[in-house]
Amino acid sequence: MSRSRWLSAAVGFASIATLPALAIEETSLERWSTVEIREATEAIDERWDELLKTGAIDVAPADIFAEAREAVDEALSGRRWDDDRERIYWIYQANRKMDLAEVAAEIAVLESAIEGLTIRRAALDEVRIEREALRLAAQREAEMRAREQELARREAELALAREAMRAEEDAKRLAEERERLIQERLVEEQMIEEQLAAEEAARAVEIPEGETVGIIGRTLPLLADIGEKLPSLVFEGTRRGPMLVLQDLLFEVDGPAPESRARSQLEALHGYLAANPDLTVSIEGHWDTASTPERAELLSEARAEAVRAYLLGIGLPSNRVSAQGFGNQQPIVPGATPQANEQNRRVELILFEGG
Repeated sequence: MSRSRWLSAAVGFASIATLPALAIEETSLERWSTVEIREATEAIDERWDELLKTGAIDVAPADIFAEAREAVDEALSGRRWDDDRERIYWIYQANRKMDLAEVAAEIAVLESAIEGLTIRRAALDEVRIEREALRLAAQREAEMRAREQELARREAELALAREAMRAEEDAKRLAEERERLIQERLVEEQMIEEQLAAEEAARAVEIPEGETVGIIGRTLPLLADIGEKLPSLVFEGTRRGPMLVLQDLLFEVDGPAPESRARSQLEALHGYLAANPDLTVSIEGHWDTASTPERAELLSEARAEAVRAYLLGIGLPSNRVSAQGFGNQQPIVPGATPQANEQNRRVELILFEGG
């Protein structure tokens, strides 16, 4: 007899399952045949052995497991029952108790799984909370740094503006002094070639073997052509070639990025270089003597690289531009006054013929 058959038959007695066996009235039950009772008993025995073998009810609560074992023992008892109805009743009870034990075991397994998931979810929540806290802390720190930098930049701009208002005459004097220095450079290039060669070596500029530089006969015509094609830019004549100087005010305060006026000059220079593919440009950064040599070298190189990056970004081929920082080793104005520092912080762009 299959499990579904005896289970269906046993369900018919569900209404009296809670009554003592001896209290079942004779007229309330339909008698089973001896064969059916034996088959149902064998099915119970097989099912109980299978449950024990597979461990399907090992995790069921102890009281439910004990009730199932008791009901099975009663159903499989070797004694002869005075009334088959009692045997049928225990067959039903055994199946019912085994069903309850299986369900209870499944519930216990599910509860254990839920508990594990709850613990894991709590751990994941803690990780997420910690990561979010770290993200917010990093964001706040970045915002604080940005605000501090912005405040420092504005304060520097205000200081420069106040200084400019108080020193308009000094600015004119510095412009005249610069013009005088330019003229002196031109005279020195024409009269003292050896002295300029020594200065060039001090600037640590490598001149490729066989390259002709510093010839006045080539520098002056190129300087004249630049003056005609780029009247808005002020180039100086040097032995190495025409030189454009980007002053400190054309960069962000103590930073490498060129401001809009510097970018306008670089764009004009790029147009001229595009029209003259035989020219290359060397970018050399310089800093003031008030800074430490390490800081001066770092900042001068950063500005030179920033100018190079801008020229590359607007289309100048990389093989036509180089950049180097010289720190505070080559000041053009002695001393560490604000005016001297401002002039010494500069970026020089020297044009060469022949790449």
